[in-house]
Formats: sequence, structure tokens, C-alpha cells
Amino acid sequence: MLEIKNVSRVFDREIVLNDVSFMLADGSVTTLLGANGAGKSTLIKIAAGMIHATVGKVLLDGFSVKPSRVKTRKQFMVLDELKSNDVCCNEYILRVLVDYEVNRDGLADEAAKWFERLNLLGVYGKQMRALSKGQRFKIGMIALFLVNPSVWLLDEPYSHGLDANGLEVLNEQIQVHRERGGIVLFSSQWPQQALTLADQVLILHLGSLVWNQAKGVQQVGVNLDAADRGLRAVLQQVVNHE
Repeated sequence: MLEIKNVSRVFDREIVLNDVSFMLADGSVTTLLGANGAGKSTLIKIAAGMIHATVGKVLLDGFSVKPSRVKTRKQFMVLDELKSNDVCCNEYILRVLVDYEVNRDGLADEAAKWFERLNLLGVYGKQMRALSKGQRFKIGMIALFLVNPSVWLLDEPYSHGLDANGLEVLNEQIQVHRERGGIVLFSSQWPQQALTLADQVLILHLGSLVWNQAKGVQQVGVNLDAADRGLRAVLQQVVNHE
């Protein structure tokens, strides 16, 4: 179980996250909705132990997740937009495997199968800067699938130019990971696309958690009529979906 307990984050005296708390069960998929600037990416980085919370804590199965606790952090992986640089795509994957200390028989064959499945055979060995945005994101997906940590934290995965095949593979593997008892948290600005996969829906608004709904039980709520236009649009789609 992943627990976010009373997490706040302040940057330059600005409150980016304000007393956010929720739990994610093993074998679950959760979508984190919110507009630009809501605090989604910051929350994901704190959950992964990449940056400190100003206040509060993150616990995985009761153990504290902090930047200094490397062993615990390696049970997480954040997948977001990969930079366009001079690193070869296969070298990037190798670096991730080394960082996560993944070394098992058959890794090369596994990687080759994912390159084929994701229609990336033609880019093998090419530099990341030569790849499209969607192709770079697929390279990140391969690294994620090969490492397969307990917790997948996907930052706006449906906004990175994936083609139909890439979307199909991602959705399929999210469900496979859930069935194996893993935890998936992914952020999105697109409720209708995201809600079909989620067991739990979180909505961040201006750094605060205003909605936490799992299996039809609303735990944290907000008055729809009192919400501003942007939040109302997101909430309306969530309510209609339910």
C-alpha cells in the first residue's frame, strides 16, 4: 500500500501542495486529474522520493519514501516525457536497467520483443533527438516494462504523442500490472480518456485534493456549484462518468 500523509510542498513561499492525503491499494489503478499548475507533477515526484515534501510523509508498506532511501525509491518508477538528447535509445534503456540493478537472463530478448511490439525496430540504435516525441515515450515504456517496479507513476502518459498501438500496449500493461498486484498512479488533464482505466479518481485543484472517489464512495468532495469554471468542467465529467 502507498500512503500519502498530510503532504505539503512550498516553493519560494508559494504553496504548491496543501495537506494532501490519500492511500493507494495494491492491485489498483488511480488517475490524478487536474489542470496545469494543479500540483500533479510535484505530487508524483514526492511520491517517488525524487523531492522532499515540506511537510508530511510518503509510506510504501509502512516504510518511509525519501530521496535518501535509494532501496525504497527503486520500487518506484516515474515515466514522463523523455528529453531529446544525444543518448542512443538502447543506451538509455541500459542506463535505467543499471540504475535499478536489473540483471537477469533473457533481458536482451525481452527488450527486442518490446521494440518489435511497439514498432520501434527501425529506430534501434538511433539517438533520442532523432526520435519523435511518441517514440521517445515508447522507449521509456520499454524501460518501465523491463524494470517492472512495484509502483508505476505515469506523468501525463496520454499527452506524449503515442500512436494507437502505443496506447493499446500501455493500457494493456497497466491492467497486467494491476492484476499482478502492482500500483499504478497516472496523471491526466483528460477525464474521459483516463476514467475508463481507473479504480480510484483523485482531483487536485490549486494544490489541494478536492476529490477522492474509489468504487463509488466519495471520500473528499467539493460543491459542484461553488467550483470555478475549470474545476467544474473536470468534476462534471467525473460525475457524469460515474
